[in-house]
Amino acid sequence: MSSVKKVLLLGSGGREHAIAWKLSQSLKVDTVYVAPGNGGTALEETKIINVDLSITNGETISEWCHQQQISMVVVGPEAPLKDGIVDFLQCQQLLCFGPSKAAARIEWDKCYAKQLMQKCNIPTANWKSFTQLREAFDYIESLKAPQYVIKANGLAAGKGVTVCQCQEIAKAAIFDILINNKFGEKKVIIEEYLEGDEISVLAFCDGKNASMMPIAHDYKRLQDGDVGPNTGGMGAFAPYKKISHEDALFIRNEIIIKIVALLKELGDPYVGVLYAGIMLTKDGPKVLEFNCRFGDPEAQVILRLLKNDIYDIMVDCINQGLNHSMIQWYPDSMVGVVLASNGYPGPSEAGFPIYGINQAVKVAGVKIFHAATTVEEVECCVKILTKKGRVMTITAKGRNLQLASLIAYRAVRLISFNGMICRKDIGDDLLPDSSRLQSLTYKESGVDIEAGNDLVETIKSMVKTTARPGCNEEIGGFSVSLNYYDAGYQYPSIIVTTDGVGTKLMISQEMNYHDTIGIDLVAMSVNDLLARGAEAIAFLDYISYSALDRNIIEKILAGIVCGCNLAGCSLVGGESAQMPGLYSVGKYDLAGFAVGLVERSYDLPKIELVVPGDQLIGIASSGIHSNGFSLIRRIVQHNQLNYGMPCPFFVKARHNQKDSLSLGHALLHPTKIYCKSLLPILRSSLVKAYAHITGGGLVDNVSRILPKHCKAVIDARSWEMQDVFRWISSKGNICADEMMRTFNCGIGAVIICDGKHYTSLIKMLASSREDYWPIGTVERYELGDGKVEIHHLEEVLRHQNNHMVVETTSTLSPPKFRLAVFISGSGTNLQAIIDYTKMEKSRAEVVLVISNVDNVAGLQRAKRCNIEHLVINHKDYVTREEFEHELQKTLTGKAIDLICLAGFMRILTPQFVNRWKGKLINIHPSLLPSFPGHKAVLQAIRAGVKVTGCTVHFVEAEVDSGPIIAQESVPILPQDTEQTLSERIKVVEHRCYSYAIHLIITDQVKYVNGRLLWQ
Repeated sequence: MSSVKKVLLLGSGGREHAIAWKLSQSLKVDTVYVAPGNGGTALEETKIINVDLSITNGETISEWCHQQQISMVVVGPEAPLKDGIVDFLQCQQLLCFGPSKAAARIEWDKCYAKQLMQKCNIPTANWKSFTQLREAFDYIESLKAPQYVIKANGLAAGKGVTVCQCQEIAKAAIFDILINNKFGEKKVIIEEYLEGDEISVLAFCDGKNASMMPIAHDYKRLQDGDVGPNTGGMGAFAPYKKISHEDALFIRNEIIIKIVALLKELGDPYVGVLYAGIMLTKDGPKVLEFNCRFGDPEAQVILRLLKNDIYDIMVDCINQGLNHSMIQWYPDSMVGVVLASNGYPGPSEAGFPIYGINQAVKVAGVKIFHAATTVEEVECCVKILTKKGRVMTITAKGRNLQLASLIAYRAVRLISFNGMICRKDIGDDLLPDSSRLQSLTYKESGVDIEAGNDLVETIKSMVKTTARPGCNEEIGGFSVSLNYYDAGYQYPSIIVTTDGVGTKLMISQEMNYHDTIGIDLVAMSVNDLLARGAEAIAFLDYISYSALDRNIIEKILAGIVCGCNLAGCSLVGGESAQMPGLYSVGKYDLAGFAVGLVERSYDLPKIELVVPGDQLIGIASSGIHSNGFSLIRRIVQHNQLNYGMPCPFFVKARHNQKDSLSLGHALLHPTKIYCKSLLPILRSSLVKAYAHITGGGLVDNVSRILPKHCKAVIDARSWEMQDVFRWISSKGNICADEMMRTFNCGIGAVIICDGKHYTSLIKMLASSREDYWPIGTVERYELGDGKVEIHHLEEVLRHQNNHMVVETTSTLSPPKFRLAVFISGSGTNLQAIIDYTKMEKSRAEVVLVISNVDNVAGLQRAKRCNIEHLVINHKDYVTREEFEHELQKTLTGKAIDLICLAGFMRILTPQFVNRWKGKLINIHPSLLPSFPGHKAVLQAIRAGVKVTGCTVHFVEAEVDSGPIIAQESVPILPQDTEQTLSERIKVVEHRCYSYAIHLIITDQVKYVNGRLLWQ
């Protein structure tokens, strides 16, 4: 059979859209055909295709499946199951997921289901069935109960149950079934009314085993508050958490397992999804009904919680191998809200355009599953139209039920169509009661507008000192205008930047020293403007806080004013956002926005002009600047230091008075602003490119100004590095690779110039009052090279300045960790790992590279680095076990300590993973647990989230699971495609993987019994 799997799914509802969506996530499934499908499945962009097949014509389906080489047929709705579609297709040698006609009888014959329950003592409501009207009426009249439940015996699309408050309504329902033949079978069940919470229990079944899914709660009635007629379901949520552990065990053992065992005993093994509608009464769980398929809308919420590959589960069910599956579920809550057409559940309207879907799907956590929709193309424009009945289900994921419900209804409010109806209370019955607020003023809620206005008036005189030509309006208005002509420009480009100060703020707040943090805020944005050769013209600030002393705000603003004066730009406005409850009292956050101008002829960088032989000139930083403070704070905490202690390193900028300066004040030394000193140089036509060294250190920022065919080679011995960086490296045991990717290491900016202009540029720099050094050259980039290579950094960091006090010990070097790297392609992460192991402080070495594909670039990387490499091609082995046996034999012979999967495109069996548990790591291009599996980058873009990234984790049997070692985030930009976002994620993957390996080999993190132990 072909390794590329094609699946045919029968059905057209929201349930089928959810099943198709989940099947499309399988790495083993190439195409999911849906017959006939709906508007939603027609619009899915990956793998899912609608086909025009009658789901009741077995012969047509069989012929089509054989022609298309279908690997498996999945039956969604109950009607084809009743007609025996599974039996027929199995006779045609087709793999089919769903129960046989005999097993499916448990739904389409409710009297039969009741008899089965009685036979194996499954608790259910008392009942009787009738085919004669008079007998049914007599029985109703004999009952003294206040309420009655009337059920049609056969299939009724979820609408065959009537809960009656009086005998008259009950008789009318009986009349509809027995006389009017409303549901196609003249047989009625009169059942005892049960009170309690109704739940939906679904389970995967393989004929002898059963695995329960998260318990769901659905909403059968049409209107809020559970009133109105019964429907197929107006919404659902999962998991249902009010059930006791004892009741859950009872349901599994005494209901689900019992009924599966009985059907097997009767010769009708149940294969597929079994659904039990259960009432949690005061006497315990009682079964209301069994269904022979996924519930709708339960499937829409439950399947979004499933971690596993559903194709594997279905195959295991068919092959009676469910006991080998470790089915796992996400811990989140999921809410689904059904939108229906006016008139439902009776005759309803159709053909109306649906608006707002594109906006709704962008809400984070939302996925929409279509049901009664169709797609119409009008003048090259695709319109989604309603059909009759339930139109779609809006599902939303949240960390709890309340959040999931809020997100779902946020999306619901964005969608509209003529006659749209939905319930507004999905999930409400498990949410905590809200107490009514008494009348409050805005000031009593924590926001003092008058104080804010007063502050603006106070700082106006201070802000006026920053006024400049082209930008001299008074603050306090709605906006400000910039006049580029008055600023001295003719045809400028407008450059805009934004940044913050990061966790340097936390040290400022702990020290209660706020005088210079505003300078940092300005510096981070205006220095970025220089990368385009732009002059800083205007700056705006944003300060957010809960409750903050006015004196602190004035100090922050004074620092911002100082920064604007240093940059030569005007402070034109800002926002002080008081948000009670969002921040702790005394805590705040800052953001800055800078506007710059540059004549188009001076616009930088001129990357296309950068060529091998160009010179790199480094401009001195004033210290740490404003990046890497999360790591610095960790170092201070780990070494049990405090910010008030005397500074342990020499600070040149403070006139050599180390002992009079505290550690905290030294760390808070403000970021240097280069605008006035460097702008004339950047506009001299001698400069090809300029990089501001911020987050990502020298490596990430210098690489931004290099063309693809070039690399930068830098010598760390060529400049004077401040002692603070040696102190950080020493106290934090931080390797050179991590230092250069996190900190500026003494270089605040880098300029690229032509070698023939080098002397002229040096003369200009000599008059700039900036410290500078020639630090390297541009060279030709070869496959496998690092984009920025920094030599001798480890040596420089180890060289201790006389001003530092360092504890030294003499120890033997521990043996190096032996790494094996599995690849399938270019091996860019392999190169990052190799580069890390070549760092002088690294305790790791790559001793083996294995590829399952021949002639890939990663093998050439290993060859150039003299690393043993070989190909173990999985296609050369009959079974996966034989392939992995060869892997195991090779690894054992090399005494491997750690296996790193670096783009290895084979799923390893649980046996292999368990053998190497705690010694096998992988990197995945998302912030797990979000977007596991295939096409993670595309998943993130389609989900509408704003941030994704990469995750390094220990590997466990379940795909993309296992304890997380390290993560790094990457923002998703509005214009991002799968390719552009993937490229940016790759950049951080290289850094993140090396960091994770460093944590492991330095014993900072250990894998213990499936959990991480952090030292």
